[in-house]
Order: sequence, then C-alpha cells, then structure tokens
Amino acid sequence: MRRLHSIFWLGLKEMMSLRRDWVMMALLAWSFTFSPVMEATGVATSVNNASIAFADEDKSPLSRTLAAAFFRPEFQPVVQITPGSGATQMDAGRFLFVVAVPPGFEKDVRAGRTPEIQVLIDATAMEQAGIGASYISNILNAEISRFAIGADLLPASPVEVILRSAFNPNRDTVRFAGIVALIGQIM
Repeated sequence: MRRLHSIFWLGLKEMMSLRRDWVMMALLAWSFTFSPVMEATGVATSVNNASIAFADEDKSPLSRTLAAAFFRPEFQPVVQITPGSGATQMDAGRFLFVVAVPPGFEKDVRAGRTPEIQVLIDATAMEQAGIGASYISNILNAEISRFAIGADLLPASPVEVILRSAFNPNRDTVRFAGIVALIGQIM
C-alpha cells in the first residue's frame, strides 16, 4: 500500500511540473496527434486513383477484357489511345501508366506462345509507380490465365484461393499505419 501511495504522489508531482513546461506539452501534443496522422497519410502503400491508358493494337476480345479489368478506386477509367503515343502522353503528364497490347496478341496466346505486353510507367510518382507496376502485372496475368483456362489452353487449378477482407474491405492502410505510428510514438 505504501508503494502505491508513493507512486501516486510521484505521478502527481510529474503532472504539476508538466503543467508548467509548455515545450514538453507542445511536444506531447505533436507526438500523439499530428505526427501519427502525418505518418499514416503521408506514405502511400497502395495505388489510388492512378491514371491508365491502353494502346490496343490487337483489337481482340482478350485485349478488350484486359482493358476492362482495371477498376476504381485503384485506377481511373481506362482511356484508349493511339498506338505509339504513350510516351508523349506520359511526358505531358496525362497518364501514370500506359499498357500497349501488340497486334496478334490473342492469336499468340491461343497458339501457346508467350507474347509480351509493354507497360510504360511514369516514375515521377515513385511509390505509385512501383506499387502500380505490381498491381498491373498481377491483373494482366490473372486475366490472361482466366482467358487461357476458358479457352482450354491451360488446365484449371484444382484449388482456388478466395481472399475476403472482413474488417477492411478496401484494404486501406491509413488506419493501420496510424496505429503503428501511435505505438511508435509511445515507444
């Protein structure tokens, strides 16, 4: 009991001295309000509202399916552009990503060859560009695999993994980053 009594009076003494120390009060206010908010919202860990264009030289059902596979909130609606104008469009700042589908792409996929799709990335927004490249690669690979399975070019996978986010369906990292930042300030 004596130990609790001593802890109480020492805590009260610290609160009284803190009340007079305006610099420490400002530092505490900053550490537990603005700093976690800035840390959580200042770093992008996902693609959000990225502009994307398609230069479709194939004009096949597969290439139209690929263009339709990009959704909000990660990407803006896909804009069709003329082939060969992707670099100038990006230099003008109109698009962050340009996907160029070569002629005969679907025919090559059906023939079992591995055709390549060119993805131009504007790296002036480094975080969006790096993460977006991975997003685009995954989306294109998933759509091409789905097409190949539907056209009996690939065997269907015996197991299909379906991910569902119960408490954060948009997988927004701001809330989690804010809590991590707050714990970092406490540490």
